[in-house]
Amino acid sequence: MTALQAALAPVAPTGELAAAVLQATITALLAILCFGVWRRSREAHFGWWSVAFSAYVFRIGAIIAFLSTLDRAWLFWHQVITGWTALGLLWAAAVFAYDAAWKRWYWALFAFPPLWSYVAVIRLDNFTLAAIPAVLFISGATLWTGFVLLRYRRPETSSTSALLGWTFLVWGVHHLDYPVLRARGAWLPWGYYLDILFVLAVGTGILLLVNSDLASRLQLRTTDLERLSRRMVRQHEEERRRLSLELHDETAQVFAAVKMQLGLVRERVDATLTTHVDRALALVDEGLRGVRNVTNDLRPALLDDLGLLPALRSLVAEFGERHGAPVTFSAPDTLPVVSDEAEVAVFRAV
Repeated sequence: MTALQAALAPVAPTGELAAAVLQATITALLAILCFGVWRRSREAHFGWWSVAFSAYVFRIGAIIAFLSTLDRAWLFWHQVITGWTALGLLWAAAVFAYDAAWKRWYWALFAFPPLWSYVAVIRLDNFTLAAIPAVLFISGATLWTGFVLLRYRRPETSSTSALLGWTFLVWGVHHLDYPVLRARGAWLPWGYYLDILFVLAVGTGILLLVNSDLASRLQLRTTDLERLSRRMVRQHEEERRRLSLELHDETAQVFAAVKMQLGLVRERVDATLTTHVDRALALVDEGLRGVRNVTNDLRPALLDDLGLLPALRSLVAEFGERHGAPVTFSAPDTLPVVSDEAEVAVFRAV
């Protein structure tokens, strides 16, 4: 048995195994949560967090198998997966913070855990020499994860990324006590419970991140709907304006021309036909009023020419005249400056 094995496995009490199983269970639930969020959102960082925490579960499974069997192969895989887990969490944070793209030299980082684990577990017979490089690697990756998250500055998730960042920073510092305390048998089984607290803190941060992401998506969708609504209102009003202009410039002009012609006819016809011509003139006047009412309803000229307040006063006055109803309109002398869409919305509401 190497010195590394001797330091790691002098005892495998039931309490330690139970704590390891509890940690594996909680971590597996977090991995399942991240996977479920990834399936719904297709956000890459949730998928990578799921992969990283799944690796964490296998890491715990490997140490449980080693504590139970003292088989050196399990110790080797425990060391390898521990390094890969730290890198997986770092990669998930980088993808979350700035959509990191894979670079070839990253393979060197992923090659370090299996290479050094082989040296530490198989070749070395000195616990300190075997543990320190691995611990520095894992601690460095975890601290790097914390710094990446703390540097993230998007307003809607800044507090969540800060929580995650500080959790990983403290977790990274905690990794540094491994060669000193673990070698003396300390942190058993309390080290597992401390790691469980870190996992729960990360899980809380991810849940808050999901909530922030949903709020951000809802805000984006609301903005899109508002933009679509404004566009529809604008297009609707443009169509109304076009119809109003056509009625005013064409139909109303035709009626006016017909009225002029009927006036000329009235001056030349016999007295017996005057009544019929007057009736025709009255019908033309009625048609003109109808056209004016329609054009005003489609798009009142006052709204374009003078603004919202005069258009509202005119609207109320015409309603009272048309229906013979006593109507009053109370408004301040001036209205706040608003967008054209808002003026149209208020006018249509009234």
